[in-house]
Amino acid sequence: MLFPDLFHLAIDMMVLFVFILLGPGVMVGLIARKKRLMGNLSSGLGWSAAYWVSLAFVVASGFIALAAFFV
Repeated sequence: MLFPDLFHLAIDMMVLFVFILLGPGVMVGLIARKKRLMGNLSSGLGWSAAYWVSLAFVVASGFIALAAFFV
């Protein structure tokens, strides 16, 4: 049996959800920087850097959790 109980299933789904949200996360980051699309609401350099660093942290934690799954 792949998932012995619901707890492991929930944890595995949370890890999978990190990778599912990677595509939309990148798209939001790219769109938010476009002055032509966002006008005066486009994100500046500081906000953009903070967004990409936080997205990289979330993806890195997903890879760490995925590596722990196979150990």
